[in-house]
Amino acid sequence: MLNLSDERVVEQVDPRFLVTLEKTTTKGGMLSAQRWVFFTAAFVVAALFLPWTQNITEYGVVTVREPNSRPQLVTAVVSGRIAEWRVREGDTVRKGDTLVYLGEVKEDFMDPQLLVRLRSELDAKQNAYSSHVAKAEALQDQWVALRRAGGFDVRATTLKAISDSAEASAQRISLTLAERQMARADTLARIGVKSLYEWEQRQDKFQETKSKSINATNNVGRAKADIEWKRSSYLEKEAKLVSDRAAALADAATAQGEVQRLESKLSSLRIRVDNRYLLAPADGLVSRIFVPGLGQTVKEAEPLVEVVPSSGSRAVEMQVPPQDIALVHVGLTAQVAFDGWPSLPLPGWPAGSTGVFASKVVAVSPTPAADGKFRIQLVPTEPWPDELALGTGTYGVLLLKNVPLWYEIWRQFNGFPPDYYLPAGPATKRTKS
Repeated sequence: MLNLSDERVVEQVDPRFLVTLEKTTTKGGMLSAQRWVFFTAAFVVAALFLPWTQNITEYGVVTVREPNSRPQLVTAVVSGRIAEWRVREGDTVRKGDTLVYLGEVKEDFMDPQLLVRLRSELDAKQNAYSSHVAKAEALQDQWVALRRAGGFDVRATTLKAISDSAEASAQRISLTLAERQMARADTLARIGVKSLYEWEQRQDKFQETKSKSINATNNVGRAKADIEWKRSSYLEKEAKLVSDRAAALADAATAQGEVQRLESKLSSLRIRVDNRYLLAPADGLVSRIFVPGLGQTVKEAEPLVEVVPSSGSRAVEMQVPPQDIALVHVGLTAQVAFDGWPSLPLPGWPAGSTGVFASKVVAVSPTPAADGKFRIQLVPTEPWPDELALGTGTYGVLLLKNVPLWYEIWRQFNGFPPDYYLPAGPATKRTKS
């Protein structure tokens, strides 16, 4: 061990001859150091009770909340050849402005008069359809007239048959009487009361009556046969008219199908012609042209132009890890710092942050993305810079519960998550399921 003396050398040396010792030796140095330690400890203890805002910090990008205001890719609806560009990168366009015109490349649509020819063919088919319909209507009228005429003709023949039947009945009665008279004449002639001449007259009259009776019976038969013949004849004519009308209706249906096919083809051709003109989907700026050359052939669904709409509200999209997503809810306040804007974010003391912009959470995705993180969206609660471009990087701070600093140090030292925090109010109240 060292053999150190208790005598102080400084007390035996005259400090007037030792300038360096005089400058470095202070009176009460130990007391001053103790005061500094005390005040430092007091400051540290007091700082442990300062308020600290628990937070979640993540990086994100500037986007647009409305889907129809996000960058729009204008793709080729039909295959074609680039014939004319109407815009350049950086041009401002309005909705409906023509961006590019595509020439036709398919042989079926290269005829410049194809629309006119299809229109003429459609008119011809429409006229044919109208003719078939008119023919069917005329045959229907003929059928109605034939049925009416046939009814009259058959009725007249029936009446004639009834008259002939009555005549036949009368002739049968006359024949019966003539037979009786002839029988009496035969008897009187045998006994000599009647002469041969009178008997011959009676015989002649009897034969005449018999002939009339036979003719009347034949007339009835002919009338009935005439009725059947006329009925069958009219039925045959009606059947032919019905058949012709059905054929006319079939032709009309075929013509109508052709008309509809041509109308569909004409409509499709017009849409194809319109689709060769690619139009701006919204008011905005032409940010990029993918196929700049003329004469290049493009396929269906191939992107040609990107248009960034000028409307739409800005938002920030962030990805939150699964361990923090339970603490995020709609209405949660946040602060956002943008790349290119000077800022000094202080996540634990948001009131002291500089160059940050207030915002709030408006959407929380219920399902994770491919990387396992959950997507949230922030919108401004105070004006953001107008010069913000889509895709600008951001640094976001989601503000949670206010706790003492010592509690936050203890929490992080033990690896505990931030406290679950939900501000009071019906808009952000959660219910247990």
